[in-house]
Amino acid sequence: MIRHYLIISILLVACSITAFSQHDWRQGYIIKNSGDTIYGQIDYRSPISNSQYCYFRENEQDNYCKYSPNEIAGYRYINDKFYTAKSVKINEIERVVFLEFLIKGRANVYFLKDENEKYFIEKDKQIYELKNSGKTIYRDGNNYISEQREYIGVMNYLLQEAQIIADINNTKLDHNSLIETAKKYHNKVCTDEECVVYQKKMKPVKVDFGLVYGKHNKMLQLSKNQQYNLNDNFSNYFGLAFNFRNLPGIYERFSLQIELLASEYSFENKQRYQLNIPLLLDYRITSSKFYPKIELGASMYFAKNDQIKAQHISLMAGLSFHYEFYKDYRIFINTRLENSPGIFRFGGGLVF
Repeated sequence: MIRHYLIISILLVACSITAFSQHDWRQGYIIKNSGDTIYGQIDYRSPISNSQYCYFRENEQDNYCKYSPNEIAGYRYINDKFYTAKSVKINEIERVVFLEFLIKGRANVYFLKDENEKYFIEKDKQIYELKNSGKTIYRDGNNYISEQREYIGVMNYLLQEAQIIADINNTKLDHNSLIETAKKYHNKVCTDEECVVYQKKMKPVKVDFGLVYGKHNKMLQLSKNQQYNLNDNFSNYFGLAFNFRNLPGIYERFSLQIELLASEYSFENKQRYQLNIPLLLDYRITSSKFYPKIELGASMYFAKNDQIKAQHISLMAGLSFHYEFYKDYRIFINTRLENSPGIFRFGGGLVF
């Protein structure tokens, strides 16, 4: 039976991705190779997709055009990310990609989300990758990874006339730190114009609170020796949900869901309640008011009474459908599958 539920869940996920593969159109513009600027709408996609193609249309009624880095000079979302076409060496192969422009000044800094996160610095029209490779060191019978921080040497060489060695040596290989160092360099060596920071303004972390209720297709049955099996009785669960959005360093359609649930179980032919804590990373497939989410994580159970104390953990995957009916208020239904014990659950709730 659990295999049938697994097949159904996989089909639901596949259908939802096909049916809800909508675009997230945002105001922006493209820069043609001729230098002309055309305003319209750009599909907001993941950083990996944005580095490869730009999906652009002038109006809602138009069909979109798919531009490669060889076809346009760059594109930007209004008051948001800016991508520019550049030729860089990736894994010893020269490629033309859309680099995310972080700061423009006497030294430009770029970011690329490819197989890994990569940063580049440009000065005098020459682009250098900022690397921080790891070297394995064997010591006292253990292996350690030592960061080489090659980017520090590159930046000290390129930015030497500003005499900001201490700032460069303390620079981390991330957006904020690189932007801050490049800004200090620009202000030291250039007094007639300001640098331009294109970094997207991060939204504060948002926590949504909700109430959930649902049913398992099986009931967990515990024995005195803390062994469990499943019977065919449906069991209930209910409780609270907390959804964390706008997490730093994570693509904005991902969020973290933590639930605190009271879940029924059977012990000595009596129904009792145990603490169930699902911990899930979910992905919002579309940006519309009605949207599906794919969920993946773990489910932890803690049962305790005067005769037993037991706990176990299982992997969990699921699919949920949400409808925002007022601001951040939304209702949802979900279906989830746990591998051990094999349980299929169906539920829903209200988030506000």
